[in-house]
Amino acid sequence: MTELTKTDFRLATMLTRVAVLASAMLVLASCYDIHYQPVFDNFPDEEYAIPYDREVIPAEGDTCWFNYHLEKVMVKAVDVVHPVKDLKWEVLIDGKQYGETRKNNKDGLAFNRDKWWQERTGIQHPFYQTFFEVPANPSVNTRKIEVRASINNSLVLDSDEWGEWFNIFESIQAGKVFSDEMMPSHSLEKSQANIFEPVQINMHKCDEANSLWWYKSKGICDSLVWSIRGFEDTKVIMEHGHETIYFGHQFTHPGELESVLSAYKDGKVIYEDVKNITITNKKDFLMFDWEDIISGTAEGGSYHNTFDDNRWFSSGVSCEDGNPVVIFNWNNWVDHSEEENRRILREYISHIYGEPVYTEKSEVESQWAGLFVRRDDRYRPECIWMTETSAVALFYVYNELTETGDWKIIAEPLRK
Repeated sequence: MTELTKTDFRLATMLTRVAVLASAMLVLASCYDIHYQPVFDNFPDEEYAIPYDREVIPAEGDTCWFNYHLEKVMVKAVDVVHPVKDLKWEVLIDGKQYGETRKNNKDGLAFNRDKWWQERTGIQHPFYQTFFEVPANPSVNTRKIEVRASINNSLVLDSDEWGEWFNIFESIQAGKVFSDEMMPSHSLEKSQANIFEPVQINMHKCDEANSLWWYKSKGICDSLVWSIRGFEDTKVIMEHGHETIYFGHQFTHPGELESVLSAYKDGKVIYEDVKNITITNKKDFLMFDWEDIISGTAEGGSYHNTFDDNRWFSSGVSCEDGNPVVIFNWNNWVDHSEEENRRILREYISHIYGEPVYTEKSEVESQWAGLFVRRDDRYRPECIWMTETSAVALFYVYNELTETGDWKIIAEPLRK
């Protein structure tokens, strides 16, 4: 083979290899297609993927946004008519859908995005942003704002092969703020009272309100509840067509107490109006001074339970030959129980005067005879308290006529 022939052969071989490689690349390329799918991170131009710019969405509402872009993906060759995987998304307010379900970046809003975006961020045009509106929050409670999305797994137009929902936006919207002057309040007839001394409690409304229901109509609160701080019992002031403008209450526990009017919205306390009151225990026994019983100016009676009409304390007083006595009771019209009465009376008197001094049966019986002039043979004392002015005992009495028994408290002045 001549030198020229060898050269031609090498050239022909090289060209053949190039042709084969080109053919292989063409065949390889023809086996793959390109499609695009929504992605929420790894933005090509990260500086334009600006997140929502407020830590908390204002109570008056706002135009918000989330970011996404279309990422190119190589797939094996298919008959791609719709080369983009669709995105659907919806806004949730406290877990409930707000507005329509949207697709891709079609937000349905009518405003000049370029102008608004430049005023908001200083950047000329929005790039990766899809916008949505959050309405004003009518409640004083904060609420959770979310956007959830789903990506279609198919490249077929209008396919229903949607993937699982996932969150692409989360924030908190502030609650509506009302001034203190606009909120419900209350007042107490007096700032100091003895235990069981009646105190009138008055509800007040702002100047614009014609009734307590005005607060509900304005979305300020759903209900009003009164309570004493540190105690479980509550009294509904406004709820379900009912409102209480004023009421009387007899505080049963001494101390520096807080009277609390709580405004509720959607099951949460959104405002408290607090008033202080000093409850004292300065009388000889609970609500009585012995001299008042001797002089006939003191009377027993029932003490209305603000929190429960079916359960209350009561007392009876008498005086014979200058010897005053008080019988103190716990009453229960719903589920009367001797044991419950015993427990409540013992716990209450112990709270007021400390633990009983005499609890052993022999001690109680010996002290009973010397301390209580007005005792009855039917009384069976269990324990005795001693105060600076009084002897107090818990006793059981059985009535043979009615064949019923109950626990009671008896109190008499200490003999000098």
